[in-house]
This record gives sequence, C-alpha cells and structure tokens, in this order.
Amino acid sequence: MTNAFYAIVHYASDAAAGAGEAAHGAGATPGHHEPSGLHNFMEIVTKPDNIPIVAMLFLVLYFFGLSLKMGLANDRLTEKGEKDKIYDRMNRWVWGETDEEGN
Repeated sequence: MTNAFYAIVHYASDAAAGAGEAAHGAGATPGHHEPSGLHNFMEIVTKPDNIPIVAMLFLVLYFFGLSLKMGLANDRLTEKGEKDKIYDRMNRWVWGETDEEGN
C-alpha cells in the first residue's frame, strides 16, 4: 500500500510540474524571475484607485484601537463602582467639558 501511495504522490508532483511549465510557457528565458508576492502586493496597493482604501484601513485600525482603550478604561471604572463617571468622561472627550463648566 505504501508503494501505491508513493506512486500516486510522484505522479501528482510530475503532473503539477508539467502544469507549471505549461503555464510559464516553453519559450520562457532561463534567467527570468517572477516578481515576489510582496512586489505584486505593493503594486496593487499603490495604484491611485486603491490609495484611499488603504488610508481607510489605517483609520479603521486606529479607531478600533481607540475604542478598545476607552472600553477598557470604562470597564475599570465600572469595577471600581464609579459607573457615573463614564458619562462624564465621554462628554469631556467629545465636547471638552469638565464638571465645573457643565454645571
């Protein structure tokens, strides 16, 4: 049974190699190298149509991190029993108000 398994694997690898040669073409130059995956990725990312999408990705990551930071701070206040201060912190962060100015 192991010999049959090795024969199947050997046959599959030969078939894959033949498909790869056919995909690259028989007339390919021997010294020609395919561009790396990073090169292809950077080529796609830096196209003018994709630059706003990349910028938006960084903005989403920033605000996701900010929300986690603020959520953890709110959880700490809740654990201390200071749940009333969460709303005050949100107003101060959004509107710049302090307790003295709001009253």
